[in-house]
Amino acid sequence: MFLSRLKLDHRNPQVLRDLRDVNAMHQRVMRAFPQKVSAVNPRESLGILYRLDKSREGQLTLLVQSSAPPDWTSLPAGYLTLPQPFDDAVPNPALRVLDESLANLAGGQRLRFRLRANPTKKVDTKTGPDGKKKNGRRIALTNSEDRIAWLERKGEQHGFKLVDVEFSTGRSSAVLDLTEGRATGNRLSPDGKPASGLTFGSVVFEGLLEVSERGLFVEALKHGIGSGKAFGFGLLSIAPAE
Repeated sequence: MFLSRLKLDHRNPQVLRDLRDVNAMHQRVMRAFPQKVSAVNPRESLGILYRLDKSREGQLTLLVQSSAPPDWTSLPAGYLTLPQPFDDAVPNPALRVLDESLANLAGGQRLRFRLRANPTKKVDTKTGPDGKKKNGRRIALTNSEDRIAWLERKGEQHGFKLVDVEFSTGRSSAVLDLTEGRATGNRLSPDGKPASGLTFGSVVFEGLLEVSERGLFVEALKHGIGSGKAFGFGLLSIAPAE
């Protein structure tokens, strides 16, 4: 797997356009993968997940994970920031291979993590006269406890459990819940015109987790967590716990 890190110039008009529309950012990311292997779901076929992060200083960073190497030469001029004095000397964009890191993961290991997610629940999933259950619709979870419970359930499904980091008691202290509000955009029709609106509840989770089932956890790292993966949600980033 590959991980790209791109530092974006927030003054660039194309960056601003992509930030306002999750579908525009999706298209921007997909242009880096001209070798699209599936007409049905090229993002899923190439294992593409991405996330926008913002530092305390206001630096915008786009992280893109993929099973195939990207080609960022299609980015518009000025889309990325220029090197600054006393910078970290890492190229922009930077590319890292994750295979060794994944191979070294083990059950029982504790890791710091970051996840931008779209916590939802399904409603109107009633059983019809034919005995089949309707798929229903997704609505965003807005209560902090519901969001934590959602992440705990995802952990059970994906081979990890949350660890209480800052407090000795209290369920919500297992993770830092940073609300980012909503992410919006527009689906496009075949002729390229806006067809319908897109709205996602956007939450950033940070904290400490413990790997309970390595195989499931690795799959979660590869394929993401939750819904909205095509629009900047679901990428689980990990780092050693200090």
